[in-house]
Amino acid sequence: MVMLMEYWYKITGKIGNFWALSGFIIVSVLVFSEDLKAQILQKDSVQASLRYKDITYTTDRYGLQNPQFADTALYWFPFYNPVQQPTLPARQIGNTGQAYCPPVFTFTKQFGFHTGFRQFEQYAFSRDSVRFYTGRYPYAQIKYSVGAQEEQSADIAFAQAINKSLRYMFNYRMLNSPGAYRRQRANHQNVAGSVWYTHKRYNAMAYLLNNAATVQQNGGVFAQQVRLGDTINVVLDELLLPRQNVVPIKLTNAETKQRETEWLIQQTYDLRVAGGKLPQDTIPVPTLRVGHALSNQRFKHVYKDNSPPSGQNFYPDFFINPSKTADSLYTQTWQNELFAEWATAKMNPDSATYRRTNLMRLSFTHQTIAVNQFTGQDSIPVQIINLGGSYNATRDTLYVVTTNKPTLNSGAIHFVLQNNPNNKNFRYDVKAKYALYGFNLADFWAEGNLQLLWSERVGGLKGKMIASRLTPDYITEFYFSNHFRWQNEFNKINALQFWASYVNPRLRVELTYANHTFTNYLIWNQNAQPEQLSEAVNISQIMLHHTLHWKNMVLQNRLGAQASSTGKIQLPAFWVQTLYYWQRPLFDNALLVQLGFLFNLHAGYYANAYAPSTGQFHLQQSEQVSPYPLIDVFGAFKIKRVRLYVRMEHVNQGLLPQKGYFTSPTYPGLDRAFRFGASWMFYD
Repeated sequence: MVMLMEYWYKITGKIGNFWALSGFIIVSVLVFSEDLKAQILQKDSVQASLRYKDITYTTDRYGLQNPQFADTALYWFPFYNPVQQPTLPARQIGNTGQAYCPPVFTFTKQFGFHTGFRQFEQYAFSRDSVRFYTGRYPYAQIKYSVGAQEEQSADIAFAQAINKSLRYMFNYRMLNSPGAYRRQRANHQNVAGSVWYTHKRYNAMAYLLNNAATVQQNGGVFAQQVRLGDTINVVLDELLLPRQNVVPIKLTNAETKQRETEWLIQQTYDLRVAGGKLPQDTIPVPTLRVGHALSNQRFKHVYKDNSPPSGQNFYPDFFINPSKTADSLYTQTWQNELFAEWATAKMNPDSATYRRTNLMRLSFTHQTIAVNQFTGQDSIPVQIINLGGSYNATRDTLYVVTTNKPTLNSGAIHFVLQNNPNNKNFRYDVKAKYALYGFNLADFWAEGNLQLLWSERVGGLKGKMIASRLTPDYITEFYFSNHFRWQNEFNKINALQFWASYVNPRLRVELTYANHTFTNYLIWNQNAQPEQLSEAVNISQIMLHHTLHWKNMVLQNRLGAQASSTGKIQLPAFWVQTLYYWQRPLFDNALLVQLGFLFNLHAGYYANAYAPSTGQFHLQQSEQVSPYPLIDVFGAFKIKRVRLYVRMEHVNQGLLPQKGYFTSPTYPGLDRAFRFGASWMFYD
């Protein structure tokens, strides 16, 4: 026990810390308690396992998706970072909560207005992630994680059915990560609440969400030794000096703040239903529904630097103030939506209830977007000086700042068609959007999905295609700040993307080929400014996902390769993600144990650099990010409705000649760190 305490002290660095001590006690109990079996075999007084089937929610306010169950599995439970998921092997710059950029190519531009700030989206709640409760019993879940440098994260969910007609759900999420270097703290606070009222054929749904991010920006580090050798790591390991004391940073007083508030009220009425003559307890399924939704979204982005560096050429220009930066962009969007849905319904074979099968929806949306942003007028006219027959203009960078308040409008139609989502062998859906007028006139986006499964043994095919013609993001066309200014008239971005997959459920394998073709593609160039490419761009990807089960062991591999037709879109040639774990129930199935490791690796490439003042990753071809394997080891445990995990991240640090890694130029990745987390679910 004493040896375990000494080891715990080394990996936490703060045995006096309350959460570190609490984690030690819990792990000690798991390992050493003689009464563990007797405790975990106690019967659940409320028979929670019987209630679990009635703890469901949906994130789809149109009712196209089947309700989802609350997550109680150990799979991926020790990996709480929102940007490091099985299908999104991204890495943030530095510690958790900082901006992130996935090495696997994805085209994130969507239909409609967007400011262009996406660096923190994965940490925030969105319109598509708000949950509406569909269960019958009160439900609550509390998740908490703590790691090195006093990093903490929490996720709280609570839901209740007040009666048969009224349900509500509340979600709170927090992430506070100080980081290993100075001026690297990231704090995210997310809140979402929803209400769902039903009365016969009338439905009313509403939600309110708020995302707040305060992220310090250090601009990267100056430690060349971290990049090229072992010197600084030896110093840190031997002298036990915290990195914030010895590694200089580029920005000493910069910070990004983002605030987003959104609310929505939706009302629908069912003109025709299936199951309307069944007993009163049976929920009718609408086959003809009309509805209206009103929403409002407010977004604010602020970048501040009270001590801009001088003589380091970090900022290209100072257009407003050479001693202080305060750049901001504020938008407010009102949206009205009218829609109608037609559906067919089928009775469930095991009960006197109905479920939706085929569905079609047609809607019209109108948006009004108010934009508040700085604009500037040159305070001194540029003077042209004649020198020996040649002309040379002296550039003036002093501007009188005013506020620009344009109002944008847009009207669009949306169409959705899908067959029975419960049909496992044959499924399809078609979605399309077209802008009738406004700032994005003639924009369109169309997506088709098809799945054909012959049998579990033979497997089947999946296909997906997206064709789009989209107006670029707002900040790529107009932007004025203390360090950057431009006014562009870019063409619409044309994209044709398709995915073709072979899937075999019995072999647990999925092989996918994806191709992305663009014209007028937009990048952020080496000057950290938007640039539209004149040539056509083609990106090809091959991805393999395979899961092997043998006795109590699971080996899951995700492999991928990708190639770009242009050097202005830099991508790693391959990536690998391997998850291995041994899982076994103990104590008459009362305790479930999972022990394993996660391995990540991608090829070396010229990763995009990060510009804090605009929040964008931009092209650079001077510094290559080397390939570096990352290994995490973990243990996860489940006792009834309680889940626990312990995890050592970057456990292989110091075992290779390269002592660390970079996710982006001048931004070192995470050091070895211990993390502990717990989740407790209540059904009563």
